Amino acid sequence: FLLIAKKKISDCEFVNGAYSVLQQYNGHPNVVTYFINSNKHVHLMSDDLYQIDATGTKMEAFKPNLITWISLLNSHATTECVGKVRNAEDCDSELDDTKEYCHKDLIGKQFWVQAPKEDFDDPNNKDNYNNDSIDKKDIED
Repeated sequence: FLLIAKKKISDCEFVNGAYSVLQQYNGHPNVVTYFINSNKHVHLMSDDLYQIDATGTKMEAFKPNLITWISLLNSHATTECVGKVRNAEDCDSELDDTKEYCHKDLIGKQFWVQAPKEDFDDPNNKDNYNNDSIDKKDIED
């Protein structure tokens, strides 16, 4: 029986790896991210959900806070991050400010939900029915 120990990664390496994964998701138009400067891993299953903001505090120093940002996802939201904008963090340098680092490729992204046409629910509007599975004679006048 052989036990192989893996090297523990630094905070910097972890953050860079996380940003690398997020960059892949960021290519999709409906992906925005809310970064929280905190060592805590989960905020959605605690009272933090209603109090914490992107600075990692509960002082409402940054708007929108997490719960407000989540409520915006049904209309318009942007990727939120508080920190220095960088391309990638050099883990061998003295700039180990991983909690205050925003990757330049991820910030500023916006997500908009387009509302349907006002007359979308009107069964008499034949323009709404462009699905071949719907028999258009069923909606004829």
